[in-house]
Amino acid sequence: MGDGETHTVDFLNSHLGSITVTNFLDQDGDFRTPEGSLKNWGMKLLRVSGSDTVVVDSVVSASTLSVVNVPEATYIAAEADSAYPWTHIGTELWKNGVLLNRLGGTQNTISFSFAGGQDYHARFINFNRNRVKLWTAAVNCIWSNAYNWDPPGVPIQGDSIVVPDTARCALVIPTGSTLGMLAVASNESVHVHSGTSFSVTGDMTINGALVVDSGDTSHIVVSGNLDILGNFTAGLSSFILNAADTQHINVQGQSFFNLQIGDSGYGYSGIIASGHHQRSGVKNAAQVPALVRTETSLKVNHLLTLNANLDAAGDTIYINTADPAAVIGAGILTRGSLVRIIQQGSEEIYRFESGKSTIQFNGAGAYPYNVCMTAFPNTTPTSFGGQWIEVPSVVDTANNTITANGVSKFSRWVFGVPRPQTTSLFVNRIYSIAAKSGSGYSCTLKLRYDQSEIPFGVREDSLRLMKLPDETGRTLAAGWNLISLPCIPDSNGKAALFPTAISNAFYYEDRYLRADTLVNGKGYWLKFSAPETLRISGTPISKDSIDVLAGWNLIGSISAGVSVTAIRSVPPGLATSNLYGYSNSYFVCDTIKPGYGYWVKVNQTGKLILSSPATMGLAKASSNQIRIIPTDELPPPPPVEAIAMAAAVPKEYALEQNYPNPFNPVTMLKYSLPVESRVKLTTFNVLGQVVATLVDGSQQAGYRSVEWNASAAASGIYFYKLEAVSVADPTKTFASVKKMLLVR
Repeated sequence: MGDGETHTVDFLNSHLGSITVTNFLDQDGDFRTPEGSLKNWGMKLLRVSGSDTVVVDSVVSASTLSVVNVPEATYIAAEADSAYPWTHIGTELWKNGVLLNRLGGTQNTISFSFAGGQDYHARFINFNRNRVKLWTAAVNCIWSNAYNWDPPGVPIQGDSIVVPDTARCALVIPTGSTLGMLAVASNESVHVHSGTSFSVTGDMTINGALVVDSGDTSHIVVSGNLDILGNFTAGLSSFILNAADTQHINVQGQSFFNLQIGDSGYGYSGIIASGHHQRSGVKNAAQVPALVRTETSLKVNHLLTLNANLDAAGDTIYINTADPAAVIGAGILTRGSLVRIIQQGSEEIYRFESGKSTIQFNGAGAYPYNVCMTAFPNTTPTSFGGQWIEVPSVVDTANNTITANGVSKFSRWVFGVPRPQTTSLFVNRIYSIAAKSGSGYSCTLKLRYDQSEIPFGVREDSLRLMKLPDETGRTLAAGWNLISLPCIPDSNGKAALFPTAISNAFYYEDRYLRADTLVNGKGYWLKFSAPETLRISGTPISKDSIDVLAGWNLIGSISAGVSVTAIRSVPPGLATSNLYGYSNSYFVCDTIKPGYGYWVKVNQTGKLILSSPATMGLAKASSNQIRIIPTDELPPPPPVEAIAMAAAVPKEYALEQNYPNPFNPVTMLKYSLPVESRVKLTTFNVLGQVVATLVDGSQQAGYRSVEWNASAAASGIYFYKLEAVSVADPTKTFASVKKMLLVR
């Protein structure tokens, strides 16, 4: 069969559509199919029928397989296995000309539910491995030696470069090089020497190290995705992401010196801040850039230039300099948080979400150390359990901004038309602004809105800036109460926050422990002699990531109510019990309310992510939400203070069995110290070789736990050993060994 032949199958169905299967040749491995050409390949379209599949149509060697009059069903598009030098590098699924998903990988099938009356297009992308050069350094460490490469030959412009984990030395890239893509394996490195600048037209993936010479001002231009998962020494270099197509940035725990998003010649495409490694060009959205949610940070030490829009939904961009001019450009941080260090005494303007969202301090008081601004565009404001209050402000309808002078405390902010006798009208945008420390300061705050966010019927010239009050209140009962911090208070001391409490504050980590200082994210028991209203002032919290251990956990709240069905988790889909509140007895709750504490039992170590309703539109798919599995088991009873105090100090040394066991790749090791001790906790393999030293030093008496991440270890049996010697009485010693199993 030749290219372009159409195969028609007529099913008697009132909801018919078409399915096209196409095979692309990707020229340089950057996963951009538009620059690829079609390639003849064997392809099939199968329809799922119960537990079987039925071949709808197939071709032995063609670039396109088209089937029309297709009824609603589940289908599988498949292409033949690859043969050298070809390899599968990804798939795409389109619906009515809109990209539904794009996946990198060697899979050669695409499964999808076909909606009748639609046109679906399944695309397979294949890559010629002859355009990939492996750096072996078999002869020496010189780029220009043909025998340092596999296959032999010095790379030409556009070749893709892979540094495998067998390379004998680091790769030094010549200045002026243009690479198709660059991939560096773990434990390998690429060095950028002084004066070297190069570009990568596809993806750059660094699992090992990227080292720029100290003081070097090299320019590195990347037109694909940027994943730096290993070590990155930035020097004085500049990373430029062209934004010629949607990309993601994934730099885990490392810092850029200069980062430029977009170039004036490339328009304003989106760049996605990402915390998850994906293969070349992976995208999941159609018309809107895909969001790769992450807990990692993106840090810039000197200058962030936004020539294109940066979408950091759910992420935080840290600017690690107090220079007011450290963020420039006409682009916008469309979503996400920007943290800026503030220079004490400066009266310069600090730019945040855009050049029209700024803060300018007036020289008085002690400035905050830093300020964090988070934008939530196209978001309908809710009350968050409080009441919006008007702030004296001036609207500039020509520039879509509102300015308020004399701001001395930050909070959540919206644009609205105040109507005291009825419900106020709001623009569909929210800002959350938080400051670290500072007192007696005053500033001018200017915030931007988009014309499209103004609802019908709202007079733009009547808009004013509005904020939530800085105080959160809740009712306390006589007796035991489960409480938490719903905001960031000026003081975290238990005595200052709860002066009328008649007990200590107790948190829970496998047992009750006393806390003199309270932290956000944890729940606490406190006892009061009579009912009263608790009011805590502080900076609101719109999102929190709470660490949980396998078993029962006492968690806290944020400044807004959160439905339990909206709680997300890391890893996704964490299995939990119902969430329990307390009012003289336990009850199952459906909402995490500000200021309250809650019990939840989880099946493994992880994180629970609470987000205010303003951020719900940014949340991941439902697969990231917790899976609530109700049981009849109730949480531990409230503490009896004498028992809790005694439980805080173990009576004897002990080493517990790790949990979970077997595990992959993280497990928790717990032990007990009755007195201050010199402690050493090690893991080792069946040969007796030390794999990791987890603790080596003095520790106070108490119940201890440490996590071991065995991601770098092979599957098999391991042992962990606790050695402890009393500081006060060196004759009092303890040693214990236990076995654990790592299963991949």
